[in-house]
Amino acid sequence: MLQKRLLQKLRRPKRWTNQKTAQTLQRLKENNRPTVEQVGTFRSMSKRLSFRSLCSFNKKPKRGIQYLQDQGMLGSTAEDIAQFLHQEDRLDTTQVGEFLGENIKFNKEVMYCYVDHLDFCGRDFVSALRAFLEGFRE
Repeated sequence: MLQKRLLQKLRRPKRWTNQKTAQTLQRLKENNRPTVEQVGTFRSMSKRLSFRSLCSFNKKPKRGIQYLQDQGMLGSTAEDIAQFLHQEDRLDTTQVGEFLGENIKFNKEVMYCYVDHLDFCGRDFVSALRAFLEGFRE
């Protein structure tokens, strides 16, 4: 019954608020056997949430990270955030540098984890430095 009502709501062509989208995503995650239609809806909604959070991050990094954490798409540890900064190609590198360069203890922890993710093996000093700066500089 819940599945049927949920699918009816998903078929409505109206705009959703962030909270409504997050609630629906949570329901889809909790459902043990999602249908093909639900999986497609889940992916498109995740992309939409991700795009909004990326735009938010590219304007104000703290706000974007907070938004992702509120939606349950990003952990709160420095390691999780550093991994996100490393893996997401659509982030503005200048904003990544701004976030990592803030003189706040947590941001420094993220920066240390971010640097730990880098691999400099087999590189000379100049190419290693370029690879390091490439992540947060245009």
